[in-house]
Amino acid sequence: MKNKDKKIRIVSFQNARNFGAVCQAYGLQQTILSLGYTDVKFLNYNPQYLKDRYNPIKTWQYLNLKTSFPRKISRIIRWLSYVLTTIIRNRRIEQSIKRMLRQTPHELMSAEEVVEEETDLLICGSDQIWNVALTGSLDPVFFGLARYCEKEQIISYAPSTEISSLTEGTINQMANYLAAFSHVSVREKSIKELLQPKVSKPIEVTVDPTILCGRKAFDNITSKHLVNKPYICVYAYTPDDELIQETIKTIPSYTQYEVHYILFSATNLSQWRDKSIHSVLTIEDFLSYIKYASYVVTNSFHGLAFSLLFEKNFIVTWMNNKSTRTEALLKELKLNDKLIQDAACAKWGNIDYQEVNELLDTIRNASREYLRNSIYD
Repeated sequence: MKNKDKKIRIVSFQNARNFGAVCQAYGLQQTILSLGYTDVKFLNYNPQYLKDRYNPIKTWQYLNLKTSFPRKISRIIRWLSYVLTTIIRNRRIEQSIKRMLRQTPHELMSAEEVVEEETDLLICGSDQIWNVALTGSLDPVFFGLARYCEKEQIISYAPSTEISSLTEGTINQMANYLAAFSHVSVREKSIKELLQPKVSKPIEVTVDPTILCGRKAFDNITSKHLVNKPYICVYAYTPDDELIQETIKTIPSYTQYEVHYILFSATNLSQWRDKSIHSVLTIEDFLSYIKYASYVVTNSFHGLAFSLLFEKNFIVTWMNNKSTRTEALLKELKLNDKLIQDAACAKWGNIDYQEVNELLDTIRNASREYLRNSIYD
């Protein structure tokens, strides 16, 4: 069998109804295709715990109805509104997944449902597939332990976890699972430092697949201009927080721009009617809002990633427990001053993207070489 004829399967969170999750999956897929491999697919694994995470009906348990009758009715109406917009959001992201990603035909919802798949190489990653705070416990599918992968080569590409959720027992279990891998990489240096003393083979740190893939692949799928006027794009966990709002005001002549907000999750119908708030987008439209913005304000890693790829003038605002990856990448790119904790520190001078792209290429090429060698072996 020629090496380029390898059947490659990937396990990731590609079915998450989340902009970043789908984009990272697409980035990894397109990178492998660009290496000359053609039989590349995601295992269509969509476990129940992941489906529940994006099921708006599940939020009913958080609806506090121990209040007066008028408030009870108001809360129910707002909740129903949230459910409707979440359903619409999920369907639009599902449509993008079908357009963007290659998947095996049958959806599998548990490790027990995973059946034998004719595979030469399994890639575990990227995203937080080893995060027990999301999976409940280490999911064997994301370590190649399900029945479809008894004889195949297994590698990892940039999987992640939440360090604070790991116990000593979980760390030891991860190390035992990784003994079966021919090559191991992770997304963060902190995870490497945690696992390397317990794993005999070297662990590499590789870049997020959106950065790995580069701009061209995302240019090819981005929607055309969706706003006819110059605008500021805000992509943030909580776009109405004080730091975000104060940072917007530091943009030169900010009142001359429209402000468009991309929300991480769905909102209610009243906000949906606001033409400046966007939560029910396709992936292609999400990319468009960042690509064509005059300025970007974000506290998201993938907000940063696409600001860099599309060469935007941007600021990243600090967010506790969520800025570690962002900070590390900006340091590598010598853009430390683009991460702020005080709006007064925001600097909107032009970024030297020739230098930034040279540094990105260095990071990208090292990760691409790891992936190329790991697949070829």
